[in-house]
Amino acid sequence: MPTLLMFSLLAGVEFQGWMFLGRMHAVILHFPIGFLALVFLLELYALFKPSIELRKIIGFILGLGTLGAIVVAALGFILAQEGGYNQGTLQLHMLLGFGVVFLAIITAIAHRKGFRSKATWRGRLAYRGILSLTMLILTAAGHYGGNLTHGSNYLVEYAPDFVKKALGEEDVEITTVALGNLTPGQQVYVDHIQPLFVAKCAQCHGSDKQKGGYRIDDPMLALKAGDSGVPAIVPGNPIGSELVRLILLPKTHDDAMPPDGKEALTSDEILTVSHWIQGGAEFPHAPPTELAPPTELAPPTELATAVSLETPLFKEAPAEDLVAITKEPTGPNRIDFVSEIKPLLESNCLSCHGEKKSKSGLRLHTRELAFEGGDDAGPGIVPNKPEESSLYNFITIQPDDDPDDLLMPPVKKGGPLTADERALFQRWIMEGATWPNEINLTTPASLPKISSTF
Repeated sequence: MPTLLMFSLLAGVEFQGWMFLGRMHAVILHFPIGFLALVFLLELYALFKPSIELRKIIGFILGLGTLGAIVVAALGFILAQEGGYNQGTLQLHMLLGFGVVFLAIITAIAHRKGFRSKATWRGRLAYRGILSLTMLILTAAGHYGGNLTHGSNYLVEYAPDFVKKALGEEDVEITTVALGNLTPGQQVYVDHIQPLFVAKCAQCHGSDKQKGGYRIDDPMLALKAGDSGVPAIVPGNPIGSELVRLILLPKTHDDAMPPDGKEALTSDEILTVSHWIQGGAEFPHAPPTELAPPTELAPPTELATAVSLETPLFKEAPAEDLVAITKEPTGPNRIDFVSEIKPLLESNCLSCHGEKKSKSGLRLHTRELAFEGGDDAGPGIVPNKPEESSLYNFITIQPDDDPDDLLMPPVKKGGPLTADERALFQRWIMEGATWPNEINLTTPASLPKISSTF
């Protein structure tokens, strides 16, 4: 990072500009790899059918591969300044990458000298030997680069056992603690939470890459804060856990975890994590050094008997954009539609989406119409699935990210809703969106805006 800042000062380029260039490393690195690999294949062909024209083509492609390797290595060096990677793997990848550049240059020189008019067979043999070594180092550099991006187990995850053993990648035992000695909360971690973390989180927060300075594969580190300084997991308090806040953000939010483009957690998985944290976020006393292969998650209802849920789930007001999760499908803390959701919808939504006016085809005055949704936006309310409910997605849009004027209610009509109101609405959906069929919404002549808290 200090190196990149120094470059920024010297070149007059903003730090973000350097990072943009650095991330192009992943876009163009395949070109020099392809060029050098093609040179190797053409050399095999030339052993049987040599020609002057083919030699010129090989020289041209080798020049492109060498130039590309130099550019890719430079961009990779810039990208490394971003941080969030395992330093040991990163240093090895960089060393091998610069080795590829050095060998590619030597290969290009050896090719030029090995095939000039007075060259000997020894020069051509030396060239082909250096080219083979270049391909070997290139393969190793690509392997460790893949580890940084996808995790160290990515390449061999589905490989046969004999391949794993040959590469020293044998499966790691889940835990050294006898299953009979595990508490219910620890058993939940081993059976459900750990496989979920490896499937959805470890790629960016594992041993090789720690995006945001956070690592989740080591239980001792999983409880700590990342670069944000906010503890990721607060035992007994899911609402105060940064991990829960991030997995509950809308997919389009910049901070949402997993990020847009990767498979998000389902509603059941979110409940599973929240129940486990509420029960104390217990890890086995002798935690594994790496996450075990994923297994099928049991439904959250099965977890209720394993994790204690005696205390209230919410110990403090929710943080900005944090979605509340109910501790049970039924109970005294369940959101009441008539007293909490109905006034919220009537005061904020019904003027544009009622019986007399239906902006974008959306009407909310009856249960059937509200659940159905509006024009081309999908279902308005999907019980237990706020992420699939267009109505919830509309109320969570931020004013600065609303070029199409989709925010509900719009800013000119008092929008957006408060964080508490958004959290209340999503908690109601996750509880099943109970709305008695006989109850319709009405718009009084003068209805003040309701601010809901819980």
